[in-house]
Amino acid sequence: MPRTRDLLQRLRSASAPGAASAGGVPADRAADLAKELRPLLEALEATQTQCRTLIDDATAVADSTRARAREEVARIRASGPGLAASESADAAARLAGSSHAELQEQLDAAQRAAEAVTKRSRALMSTYVDSVVDATGLR
Repeated sequence: MPRTRDLLQRLRSASAPGAASAGGVPADRAADLAKELRPLLEALEATQTQCRTLIDDATAVADSTRARAREEVARIRASGPGLAASESADAAARLAGSSHAELQEQLDAAQRAAEAVTKRSRALMSTYVDSVVDATGLR
């Protein structure tokens, strides 16, 4: 439906006010503009179709990537507790192994120290016994 302005435009005189002249036909600017732009818009339709296709393809790829990422996240989350338990057990075993080795080293060092004290005490024992016997006069 034509707008009121378009209807009034048709009734406007074709020339400036003044003496009567031959009647003019008003120009239909909207039709002229549409006719002028039609080839350009038709040329852009192929580009718009191509853009829609690219957008649809990109959306499909993005949806697929998101789905794979969600699956990967779910897999990682599912394996997390088991992996954490395994790592904890490995760490505990390593710690226990290193603690056991350290304790064995300390035990060996203590045994060597005890043997050294025993050897020294045996070496000194005869000297002390002799001096006690001499002091008591039992010889």
